[in-house]
Amino acid sequence: MLEQKYDINFLRKTVTNTDVYRWNLWSDESERELVLHGITSSIKNGDYALSPLVKKKIGSKNAYDAKSSTDFFAIKMTDHYIRRIYKVKQSDRNRIIKEISSLLGDRGKLTLLRMDVKSFYENIELSKVIAKIKEDMILNSKGLTILNSIHDSLISLGCQGLPRGIGLSATLSELYMEPFDRAMRAHKSIFYYSRYVDDIIVLADEDQIDKVELQAKLKLSELSLETNDKKGIHSLGSLPIDFDYLGYNFEVARESEDRNDQKKYNNIITSIQVSPSKIKKYMTRMVKSFKSYERNHNFKDLIERLRYLSGSQIIKKSKNGNILSGLKYNYRYVTDYKCLKVLDAFLYSILDNIKYAQILTPDQRAKLIKVSFYRSSRDGYIVKYSRKRVTHLKKVWRYE
Repeated sequence: MLEQKYDINFLRKTVTNTDVYRWNLWSDESERELVLHGITSSIKNGDYALSPLVKKKIGSKNAYDAKSSTDFFAIKMTDHYIRRIYKVKQSDRNRIIKEISSLLGDRGKLTLLRMDVKSFYENIELSKVIAKIKEDMILNSKGLTILNSIHDSLISLGCQGLPRGIGLSATLSELYMEPFDRAMRAHKSIFYYSRYVDDIIVLADEDQIDKVELQAKLKLSELSLETNDKKGIHSLGSLPIDFDYLGYNFEVARESEDRNDQKKYNNIITSIQVSPSKIKKYMTRMVKSFKSYERNHNFKDLIERLRYLSGSQIIKKSKNGNILSGLKYNYRYVTDYKCLKVLDAFLYSILDNIKYAQILTPDQRAKLIKVSFYRSSRDGYIVKYSRKRVTHLKKVWRYE
């Protein structure tokens, strides 16, 4: 059996810089060991129990959080052990997009089916997941106690499903969906299957696609889940096709529809852009940034928010190269960044508004005009802000 110790050695490997900042664990590195020792001593105490979770709103959804740093790390360590015990791995979004972009050039008799699970987290019964883990008798008593505490806390808060906002929920949802994933991958008519959280995509034989869809719905119903009414079925033999998936928009078409020009007719072109819904999200963040400027007239905040939105950020430095985040790297498989010019046009339309012409100086407006989502992604523009500064800049975009 996997050794499952809630001790300081394991906590040292678990805690991240983000955790330190979020929970204000220490201001000086010399305090590190004392703080970590205090956390593990509390968790190892035989009388330890999680405090009730904190309920909050993120947009229209209910979310939950640990009440203290001790509870946070107790949940985080339990999550780690469950992942290791069951070898749980969440699908890699970048790998999925890369695979799909390659498969779309196939002109065989395949059909692409898109489905998404209705109210995914809300409809997964935590009690069923806990019952499975208990039955397997692999997780130790401390881990089971923590799971039961989370369950009891959620019941008291009126939450029946998995709690959004807690990392453990992603692990438990993957564990819950394993029977569905196995059934879909074993289906003889399915050429390709992938699921990213609640988004499902399938490539299957054209004449079997209805049966595949029915099978998927039946298997989901066995888990007390169902799909949303909106779906997408696209025959790869009937071009052009256009669909959105995981923040990308895919367009597949022939270079020419003229059958007399066989070379161009047979040449399949796949265009990958940022999906309209994600473009709208960036527009919303721009509007919120300008609204904030209207209230406080803090131009430094405004321009740094726009630069942060349009640029890339270093999120981790390593000997093998820095790990980057931001628009360019979150959508690295975009084939032409010209799709981002709509964001530049939207920014310029805001600046042309008479209201901002009155409250922005000519010099400020000139600086803002230099911000470009298209050029920043094309040229790999990197912004460098402290973690504290980034947290401040992002505050105005909460609860989208």
